[in-house]
Amino acid sequence: MNKEIFLHQLRIRLTQLPPQETQKRLDYYAELIDDMVEDGVSEEAAVASFGDVNLLAQQILREASLSHLVKAKATPKKGWTTTAIILAVIGSPLWVPLLFAFIAVIGSIFIVIAAVIIAIFAVVISIGFAGIILLFKAFTLTSSGIGYVLLTIGFSFIFVGLCLLGILAAKAAAVYLTQFSRYIYGQIKSLFIKQEV
Repeated sequence: MNKEIFLHQLRIRLTQLPPQETQKRLDYYAELIDDMVEDGVSEEAAVASFGDVNLLAQQILREASLSHLVKAKATPKKGWTTTAIILAVIGSPLWVPLLFAFIAVIGSIFIVIAAVIIAIFAVVISIGFAGIILLFKAFTLTSSGIGYVLLTIGFSFIFVGLCLLGILAAKAAAVYLTQFSRYIYGQIKSLFIKQEV
């Protein structure tokens, strides 16, 4: 496949992006091909180095920002007709609240995930502070006897140990929750990407 066919095939598969974004991607790959040809690689070999056009297009769409995908999906290919504008205005009492509710639900999911991460670390840190406070408190209990002092020091070491283990668990939970939020974001993006290219 030569450069012209490759860029044409890629353009067809990137119709889910706004035209200016599609053109940016096409210009980028055209420049890459030209650079490879200048370095002595044949045009066909340069095009073949990108792999399957379908897979490349899917990768580009996955990496595209959500705002570009939404903008391309919301803008009709042939522009807004009078009928479409009238229907959008008449239907706005229905679709505007639904849109705001969808945005609020999605936003609240990400806020809850962030709050859970913060809460986990807050609990772990408070356990560590409790251990440190108990250690200092143990030295004020000398009048109560050595048994109370040793018991308090033992509990302070337990709390500090739990804090250290808790930091590892909190870090793992934060990584998992961050990956989960990325998964949700990817699923939202996939609503705006056609599965069949």
